[in-house]
Amino acid sequence: MEAGCRVLRSEPAVTEADASFAGLSDLLSVVLPGVAAGIPPPQLEALETALLLRPAAGRPPAASAVGLAVLSALRSCLSEGPVLIAIDDVQWLDADSLGALTFALRRIHYGPLGVLITARTDAPGDPLTAGAPPPPHRWRDLQTAIPAAEQVPLGQLDGRQIQSLPPRSVTAGQVRLVTVEQARSLLVLGRIERRRKARGQARDALGRAETLALKIGHRPLLDQIRRELPRTAAARSGDGLTAAEQRVADQIAAGATSQEAAAALFISVRTVETHVASIYRKLGVRTRSEFRRALSARPAGRHHATVPGRGAEDADVDSADR
Repeated sequence: MEAGCRVLRSEPAVTEADASFAGLSDLLSVVLPGVAAGIPPPQLEALETALLLRPAAGRPPAASAVGLAVLSALRSCLSEGPVLIAIDDVQWLDADSLGALTFALRRIHYGPLGVLITARTDAPGDPLTAGAPPPPHRWRDLQTAIPAAEQVPLGQLDGRQIQSLPPRSVTAGQVRLVTVEQARSLLVLGRIERRRKARGQARDALGRAETLALKIGHRPLLDQIRRELPRTAAARSGDGLTAAEQRVADQIAAGATSQEAAAALFISVRTVETHVASIYRKLGVRTRSEFRRALSARPAGRHHATVPGRGAEDADVDSADR
């Protein structure tokens, strides 16, 4: 019990994502002896078998029996007072635990029950996850089982936010150390993105690293970042582009839509979009605005394509991101 509330806690890890009922064991193993009397025997047998507390008798326990046992266990806990289910890194909760817990939560309509879950989503600012597959999103089934669930997106804390957190004994020196590590992480991320030929993402990471280094006046780190920045400059005219991609690039630079470029070059719209995707990847950009800015550094006279039915002023109007 913590502050008059029984806390059922689990902190799954990526290495446990395939371990059946590992999360459920975290949540219930401590309280199960005290609530077992309130769980019907067939359900209790299924739950204890799932948690490896008794040998399996033949086939594995049915998922519905385990789910009903979890429901009975939670109701028994609620009969004694408030309960908080707290799961950190819920995206790594194993599928069997997730299914049983979701089943139970959908059937609890009364009692002082709270659920607090944290989930790691895509983290473009984390060099340790750069290029890795995004975390699974199956945990959202659990979120839908909680009436009136509220989602609070959290980002990376900056130095000022860290200093404002308790304890008050956090010093300016400690904040500086955290800021240095953030800037170094972003520098590493920028290098990773550059090597992946994602120049736009690399420039973004390095730009944020430069801002942090400037804020704390870290000259050696700032010099490293500024030596790296020129390497992320967008590729210039023709660099790495095939002849077909260059023709499409000239059309888009002149303000053509995909349909207009296809008509002018006598190719399909799908072919244009395939070339555009390849051009974006090679130049390290993600939108047409970024693409046109990247091409603005090319030598004069390089992009001379015209869009049928448009003048230069008309082409400038159609510059919104697509």
